[in-house]
Amino acid sequence: MELSDQKEFFSAGQASKQVVCHFYRGATWRCQIVDRHLGDLAPAHLETRFVKIDAEKSPYLVEKLGIVMLPSILCIKDGKIAHTVVGFDEFGGTDDFSSDVLAYVLSQHEVLTFDGPAPIEADEDSGMVVPSGVNRIDMRRGAAGAGSIREGHQEREQGDDDDDDDFDRYMDGFEEDCTGDEPAG
Repeated sequence: MELSDQKEFFSAGQASKQVVCHFYRGATWRCQIVDRHLGDLAPAHLETRFVKIDAEKSPYLVEKLGIVMLPSILCIKDGKIAHTVVGFDEFGGTDDFSSDVLAYVLSQHEVLTFDGPAPIEADEDSGMVVPSGVNRIDMRRGAAGAGSIREGHQEREQGDDDDDDDFDRYMDGFEEDCTGDEPAG
């Protein structure tokens, strides 16, 4: 086979349009979790090519692709990196996520076809699986509901708290000291 024939053979539909590339380190527990889930997903999703790269043996790739945390999963579409999943944040920030959660997140980045229902914890806007439990805080501006970071501020504005009087007394003396000492410019 001549060289020109070989190029045609390799370019004739042999490359996958969707690739999931897992950068891992064998001794890292969370990399083993991702590897197990990807191993479960690969046989069921033949439309996607699954590869894993040992980060310790590929320092050039790690540096060029900006891999700073393991595990990292690159979502590659049509030969271009569409998204990088770093750590477990998009899976709910927990070690015990399911393969369906991983499949759902990868489908949100269009490198996998997921036909099942969205996980209960999934955020409709971002496609991420939102953490639940004591570590859940909604940091979005103006977010309502339990766990909002602005919740305490809203209670103070309503004036229902007795601690406001103590705070106002403390600030009264401080405000006067600060305003009188300004130099003339």
